[in-house]
Amino acid sequence: MFDTLHTQPSDVPADTEKMPWTPGFSRDWSIMDYVLCFFEKKERKSAFILLYAAFAVTFWVYLPYSERLFTLQQDGSAVMMQLVENGIALTTADRLWNLIQSSPQIWGAFLLFGLIPMGIVRFLFRERLADYGLTLGFWRRTRNLIIMTAPLFTLTVWLAGPDPAYLKTYPYSPWLLGGFTSFADGWPFLCAYFGIYLVFYYLSWEFFFRGFLQLGTESTVGCANAVLIGTLISTMAHFGPHAFLETLGAIAGGVLWGFFVYRTRSIYAGWLTHATLGIMLDLVLLNGFLNH
Repeated sequence: MFDTLHTQPSDVPADTEKMPWTPGFSRDWSIMDYVLCFFEKKERKSAFILLYAAFAVTFWVYLPYSERLFTLQQDGSAVMMQLVENGIALTTADRLWNLIQSSPQIWGAFLLFGLIPMGIVRFLFRERLADYGLTLGFWRRTRNLIIMTAPLFTLTVWLAGPDPAYLKTYPYSPWLLGGFTSFADGWPFLCAYFGIYLVFYYLSWEFFFRGFLQLGTESTVGCANAVLIGTLISTMAHFGPHAFLETLGAIAGGVLWGFFVYRTRSIYAGWLTHATLGIMLDLVLLNGFLNH
C-alpha cells in the first residue's frame, strides 16, 4: 500500500517538489498525499507503526481507568467476593467470566497489541507474521535463552517476596485476591487464568513491542535503535499505577528482550521469560495474601 501511493504529482514543478506549502502544489492532492510527501518510501511503514503505537499505548494505559468501566469492574468484583465470603461455591466458569469483565488490561492488550497489529501486518503491509517474530527463528538460541533466564526470573521474584507496592497494579483481575480461600480451592481457575494471561496478554505484548515495533522499524532506524524504540514505548506503558522499581525494570527488560529478538529473530524467548516473571509475581502476591 505505502509503496503505491505517489509522492509527487506530474504537474508540480521540480523546484517545488519538497515544498508542499507553495502555490504550485496541485489541488488534486489528497490529505494523505500531503502527509506522505514528507516521508521517503522506506520511512512510511515505520512512521505508520510509530503513530499507531502512540494511540495504542495511550488507549491501553487509560482504558482501565475510564469511569464507567472502572465502576463496572469494581462492582463485579465486589459481588463475587461477597459470594465467596458467604460460603457460596463459585464454579471455574463463574470465575473466568468475572476475569473477562474485570481485566480490561488483558483483553485490551489482546486487541490493541495483538489482533489489530497482526491485521495491519497481514492486510495492510501484506507481509508475513513470521517476519515480525511469530516464528521459531534460531530455535536453539531461543531454547538456550529460556533455559538460562526463566529460572533466574523465577528465583528473583520468589526471593523478593510480596511487595505491597505491586498490589496497586497486580493481579490484573482485582478479585483474584479474595476470589477463593486456598490454592486447592482455586487451582482449576488459576490454570485457566494463567493460560489466558500467557496467550492473550503476554504474547500480544511481546508481538507488539518486540515484533511489530522493533522488527517493523529496524530496516529504517537500525537494529540497536529499533530495540531502544521498543524499550522506550514499553517503558512508557508502565507509567502511572505501576511501581517505580517495576518501571525502571521495564527499561532493562526492554533491552534484554529486544536483544533476544535480535539474536533469535523470534519473540518466543522474550514471551516465555516475560510471562514467567509476571505469572510468578501473581503467584507470590496470591501466596502472601492467602497466608496473611
